[in-house]
Amino acid sequence: MIIINNVLVSDDLFDSQFCCDLAQCKGLCCVEGDTGAPVDPEEIADLEDNYPLFKRYMSEEGIEKVEAEGTFDYDMEGSFVTPLLSDERCAYAYYDENGIAKCAIEKAFEKGEIDFQKPISCHLYPIRIKKLPDYEALNYHRWFVCAEACELGHRLGLPVFRFLKNPIIRKYGEVFYQQLEDNYCEIKAAGGVVLNAEGKVLMIFRRGKWDFPKGKVEDGETVEEAALREVSEETGLQQLSIVKPLPDTFHTYKLGGKWVGKTTAWYIMKSYAHENLVPQTEEDIEEARWVKFDEVSRLLKDSYPNLRELWSKLKREDEETLTAFAR
Repeated sequence: MIIINNVLVSDDLFDSQFCCDLAQCKGLCCVEGDTGAPVDPEEIADLEDNYPLFKRYMSEEGIEKVEAEGTFDYDMEGSFVTPLLSDERCAYAYYDENGIAKCAIEKAFEKGEIDFQKPISCHLYPIRIKKLPDYEALNYHRWFVCAEACELGHRLGLPVFRFLKNPIIRKYGEVFYQQLEDNYCEIKAAGGVVLNAEGKVLMIFRRGKWDFPKGKVEDGETVEEAALREVSEETGLQQLSIVKPLPDTFHTYKLGGKWVGKTTAWYIMKSYAHENLVPQTEEDIEEARWVKFDEVSRLLKDSYPNLRELWSKLKREDEETLTAFAR
């Protein structure tokens, strides 16, 4: 956790990834839930003043609800929230031509008809603000309806705070957002899943875990060049060639008080020469070993989750390539 001014920022905003995938979730956050979205007291006037302008985009049921009961409701604790319909839809939601639930308020804003985008709690989601006596706390709210957004964010390596750059700036300003950026950096790395003529896989043992050789991309080199160089440096192999690219992996860790987002580009490589393996001990590599194909999963059992995911995906989607080496 970091503190900026009087705001406590959860590590989850750096360590978790998120990117809305409306084509998959269909805007479920607008139609699921047992209470409406939080509304700040100062936003009540915005809802009431702008309602005549955005109601044209609302559903008939939503209009009936608001005109019968008002532009806001109360939750169990007596706080202001957006009104819900009987089926738990937000009264301000409508469905577009693709069946995606969207916000009528935001549609009017995007058309330039009003200057209120939507309640800040909706704009900031999946960040939730918790009011404390001396602070505000920004927390990452996990919800099953956003499973696809978590998956897409992970594939893109997009941390929660960057996905929400605009609403964070809207709420706290650009200086605040820049301080979030100052606590995060990115590293691009590259490596290889190397196979030999016997169908064995090259693995290294470093810091108590089995791994595939990889390392940071240096200035002035391509990702492919970096992958070949790192494999060569870490294992001693010189005669290597790239067969095909694999999906990138992404993970985060803390270094010197900062969060680091590391994206690694992977390649299937081949090495048909009979060369001695020389582990790069200055990089804490204790052993480099050719491993039988069916032993890789066992060795990765206690390794990093992103490597297990990479290997599983490789076996599942590139069986033909692997089988060709294993013959």
